[in-house]
Amino acid sequence: MKEKKSASRLQRILVSCAAQAREYGGCVAAKVPQVERDMCLKEFLSLKSCMQSVVLISYFIRFVEVLGSFVRSSSSTNCI
Repeated sequence: MKEKKSASRLQRILVSCAAQAREYGGCVAAKVPQVERDMCLKEFLSLKSCMQSVVLISYFIRFVEVLGSFVRSSSSTNCI
């Protein structure tokens, strides 16, 4: 189950960053077989930034959902 969840998370990230992934992949493919470290650094950093943003946003959304359910359950018990 965890593998499927991880795969769907990765799929969502890659779909969200498709343009950056295509740009990075195209850069690397154009340089084969003379692949060297950092040769497509600009494209890699763009892809990395996009992927980190997607992950951060998804964690924030999940946090807000959990916080909202906590607030709703707390207000329904009238703890005060």
